[in-house]
Amino acid sequence: MVQNHAQPGGIAVLVVYLDPRSRRVGFGFEAILLYVSHLFDSGARLVTSEVLEFNHEMNGIMRKNGLSPQARMREHQFIAGRFWDLLIYSLDRQAWLEIVDRYRPILPGGRRTPKSIGAQRPKY
Repeated sequence: MVQNHAQPGGIAVLVVYLDPRSRRVGFGFEAILLYVSHLFDSGARLVTSEVLEFNHEMNGIMRKNGLSPQARMREHQFIAGRFWDLLIYSLDRQAWLEIVDRYRPILPGGRRTPKSIGAQRPKY
């Protein structure tokens, strides 16, 4: 589910849930690339994302793309019997364009067929 609301100062907050059954297929990654591009095209000045420390896949994607947490909220969430840190990432349009340019070939209109648009869904 996606909801768009005007944010003070042109800051958009990206919240992502990736279904573990669909990981490694490319749906989430492609959707994030398209949606963050849409946020910047719609006037966002900054996009931030909050990621729990145990979400190794998402933190790995952030690191792989040269991002490091801008803030760490210590023991911010109580989940599964313990407290977890919340990592906050933030990027501006220029940093985003540098990231998205590396992946342009796999986006719609690129050299490869998109994973989430018109592709066959995995069977569970």
